[in-house]
Amino acid sequence: GAFQVLVDAIVALQEHRQARRDDPRQMAMFVWATTHGVAMLAIDGRLGREASAIESLTRYMTERVLAAIA
Repeated sequence: GAFQVLVDAIVALQEHRQARRDDPRQMAMFVWATTHGVAMLAIDGRLGREASAIESLTRYMTERVLAAIA
């Protein structure tokens, strides 16, 4: 269910010309995988215990994902 919500959101962005016309399912998988990767690193303590380190990587990841799909 959650994955389909992401696909639908990407399709909506594409319809408004705010996202690339790439395959929306593949784009959603890219977003999901990237987000999941950062989350798992944080959960596993691989980003350290400093909230600022987690926030910094999360902010960077978000910027890169937005740039990739725009």
